[in-house]
Amino acid sequence: MRQEIQKDISTIKKFKVYKWMYQCKRCHTKLLIVSYYFHHEHIHCIGDVLKLDKELMRIYSFIEEKYDKSHGRKLITNWCPHCELIISNKSIAVNIAKELIPKGLQNFEDALIHNDLTLMDLKTNIYEQYGLDSQQAKVLKDIEVIIGFTLVPAKRITSFLPGIIIENNKVIGLSLSYCNLQSFPKSICNLTRLKKLNLSFNGIKSIPECFKKLEHLDELDLSHNPLFPFPEIITQLKSLKKLKLIVNSFTRIPESIGNLASLEDLAIHRFAKISPLPKSLGNLTSLKRLSIMGSRIGEIPQSIGNLKSLEFLRLDSKDLNELPESISKLKSLKKFYFNYKETMDIPESVQKMIRKIQKPKELIEVKKTYSSTVEVEIKRIKIDPKLCVKDNNKIQREEIHKWEWEDTKWEKVDDDIVFAYDEIYVIPSVEVSGSNRLLPRWLYIKRIGGIRVKDLKEAYYNYLPDYGDYQFFESFEYMYDYNKIPVYYLFIGS
Repeated sequence: MRQEIQKDISTIKKFKVYKWMYQCKRCHTKLLIVSYYFHHEHIHCIGDVLKLDKELMRIYSFIEEKYDKSHGRKLITNWCPHCELIISNKSIAVNIAKELIPKGLQNFEDALIHNDLTLMDLKTNIYEQYGLDSQQAKVLKDIEVIIGFTLVPAKRITSFLPGIIIENNKVIGLSLSYCNLQSFPKSICNLTRLKKLNLSFNGIKSIPECFKKLEHLDELDLSHNPLFPFPEIITQLKSLKKLKLIVNSFTRIPESIGNLASLEDLAIHRFAKISPLPKSLGNLTSLKRLSIMGSRIGEIPQSIGNLKSLEFLRLDSKDLNELPESISKLKSLKKFYFNYKETMDIPESVQKMIRKIQKPKELIEVKKTYSSTVEVEIKRIKIDPKLCVKDNNKIQREEIHKWEWEDTKWEKVDDDIVFAYDEIYVIPSVEVSGSNRLLPRWLYIKRIGGIRVKDLKEAYYNYLPDYGDYQFFESFEYMYDYNKIPVYYLFIGS
């Protein structure tokens, strides 16, 4: 177990307070933070127990009561005095579990608080309070012992925030992304009503046989795990509609993948090398999106022409030398991206289809203004290193998630100034990494008086090209001034 499990609150004489250096996720400033950390029914840290929170506020001047917009309530918390970011209790618990415990929690002890708590002061039976039965609650408690923090309900399963989705008193969604898992927690198999599961960014090497019990699973993300060989057990999930396999270790995809008759979205990205795709790929007749990116595959099977429902196709392989003629049979195809090589053999029928569904000018021809005060333009810039000058006074990073805009939970509102400059450049991360683009597309935004949230949103949604299977835009980060105009890197994740 990764931490001591306290079964009886009455046996604790004094609660230990831990203090350590923490790097702000927004402005990257290093600051001191503190928290208690103990396990009784579920993991407790700052923000969980009001009596202990008040004691921390009394002892430490930098602990204050702040209004948390994301939760719509006040709470006693650590916060960054430089950018005023509230450091959530989940972030604290994750930091303790991943950073402090491996180094020895005792090395960070700073104070003691006398125990005068009762069970009424604690959030006990928290999972049962969400309406879950004892079996589901036990599974989640087993998981939190492994990951070091309590899972809380979320609206959606994301690729970097752990959480659960509850519907009709059942856990239907579970994200354990970035939880430092070294093996698959078999207790997950007891969540038999699970529909969505995200296990990305862990150290999982194999999937157990009990996985087939998740017969209702329709969305699975196993990205960024050292899986080897391909976990063939997942091909028994008849309800699976979405499968993401990004950066894994296996070198072969089995023919049994053709059994996933309900699959609508398949992403296979960035393998070191993989044998040709199986012919059974053509059996996935429900498939609407197929993305093969950065993988050394070499050959696309002719059976790809059987994917009658396919609307989006990305083929970006380092050694892709030809396109199968059967691609021309994909009558439902609306968007087609591929890594173009001058030596690539493209059948005439496929070329004709490409000319029909793609209009190259759409990528660079955009209206230059959307209001009388704001100018937006896509520019292709051949970078001159002499014009790149880093200004350390402008170092700035803005967390600016797409869904926070949509749900109006971002800490800024439409008229707030994000960048206090009259003009900026934005470089999407895919433009930096794209192997088939000679000149990256820079987004130019100009407004006298500073760039507001609404200006970024307008440019964000209406002026950036369609990046296909990229699903979230996470942050802006200052890079340098180019010809005296600040340049920001826009991180886009899949």
